Amino acid sequence: RVEVSVRTSSDAEKTAGGIRYYHNGNYMRFNTNGGTERMRIDSSGRLLLGTSETSSNQSGALNVFGTDGNTAFVSIRRGSNNASGPRLALCKSRNTTDGAASGLLSDGDILGTIHFYGNDSQGFEEGAAIAANIDGTPGSNDLPTRLTFSTTPDGSDTKVERLRIDSNGTVLHGSGAIAT
Repeated sequence: RVEVSVRTSSDAEKTAGGIRYYHNGNYMRFNTNGGTERMRIDSSGRLLLGTSETSSNQSGALNVFGTDGNTAFVSIRRGSNNASGPRLALCKSRNTTDGAASGLLSDGDILGTIHFYGNDSQGFEEGAAIAANIDGTPGSNDLPTRLTFSTTPDGSDTKVERLRIDSNGTVLHGSGAIAT
């Protein structure tokens, strides 16, 4: 075990926080005064905030757990003297090398999804999703895209597409177009 402690300036023997690596579990803990764990990097390289557990629906590279609106909250803030705001980018390529320019997408490829889960007493089930998909053949400076909105009906655990905005701007609800 490797341990790094931060001492307060007023008392060289009093620990203000620390970082510990646990070889037996292959993870690293970041603690505050008193040993309270605040952050962990697990053996899979996931960053865990407020938790040391991951479930099948919480297996992303960043996991945040909290018991109220302040601790179960992720904030992206921007401070700039202009009209621009913060951004969240979901990026997709077929190239498996990070930063590579090639990797042209194909019709139907998923650019990204936002998933909404809730506990149904059996575990976490997906209740709704918003997805962006390629909607045609992409080319140079040409990325036709559609958005789909899916929800789960009462008595089911399977999402159903409810609304689509295609690459032509047509809004489809159910089986027909409602606006262009």
